[in-house]
Amino acid sequence: MKTVSWIVAFPLAICALLSACTSYARHEHSRVLATAKQDDAACQAQGWRFPEPRYVTCRMDLQDARLHRDWMNLQLMHQTQAQPTGIPPAYPYKETYR
Repeated sequence: MKTVSWIVAFPLAICALLSACTSYARHEHSRVLATAKQDDAACQAQGWRFPEPRYVTCRMDLQDARLHRDWMNLQLMHQTQAQPTGIPPAYPYKETYR
């Protein structure tokens, strides 16, 4: 009886896992598509169309700005994790000009 339940439960678990993966992939694809539409609208609002080099440069600049922002956020997260808390500064602040 226990063997039969595992034979039935294992394929059901795999199906549930695969459906979750496809749902995530569908959501990720729709997010990327929405970003591409926003970039296209922003570059076309400046009067540039697809084959023009300025249009391509505009799209690349928007993507580079997004990547840079994500990289800066990642750096900030790493810095805040590495900072010890509760340690006084190496040199105490003194006002020398008063």
